[in-house]
Amino acid sequence: MPFFIQNVTKCAICNQVIDNCYDAAQLPYIHPKVSSSLAQLARRFVHRSCWREWKDVNLFSTAAFNLAKQVNSHDTALQIEFASDGLIVFWVAAMNSYRLHDFKLLVTIDIPVSEAFRMGNHIVSAFLKKDFPSIFLIGDCIWKARRDDSGNLEFTIKEGGQIADKFIVSIDRQSCWVNAMKEIIAQGTQKVGEIPTVSTSGY
Repeated sequence: MPFFIQNVTKCAICNQVIDNCYDAAQLPYIHPKVSSSLAQLARRFVHRSCWREWKDVNLFSTAAFNLAKQVNSHDTALQIEFASDGLIVFWVAAMNSYRLHDFKLLVTIDIPVSEAFRMGNHIVSAFLKKDFPSIFLIGDCIWKARRDDSGNLEFTIKEGGQIADKFIVSIDRQSCWVNAMKEIIAQGTQKVGEIPTVSTSGY
């Protein structure tokens, strides 16, 4: 399995060195029947910027999404709670947490069930409201959300004072994220016995 080494690992798309861990995303698996050449890139790292502009991004992300749904449909360790438009939310029983995979953005987030209500509400608010908490604490991580002039949201996650991850949720992906977060809130609150109160306006 490839490991990321800052200033050493090269992008599988442009073949240039990736300077920072938060600029890197790891490619998921796809079935070789889709494309044997693209399948060989599985688990390699790419610049997030290169991924967004890559000519094969739609083919790769769709193939990875379909494979993940198929493989994990019989996996008792991973239960699919939500799957739509390239995004899957798994319930990971062993970790007592949710795992969100956005195959179109190459973003993976683990959300402990104890944080599902708070985190879901923070992210939904960021997408749906003009005035939202731009900085919030989830576990030991500080999340910062910033909306650009086009309506895209950039999330920066700091851990131990260092940037651990940074990604953009484009405006065309936000409806899917809102629906996924609402599902996480609903399922998570059932597990911990809380009552969800989420605004349903905006989408």
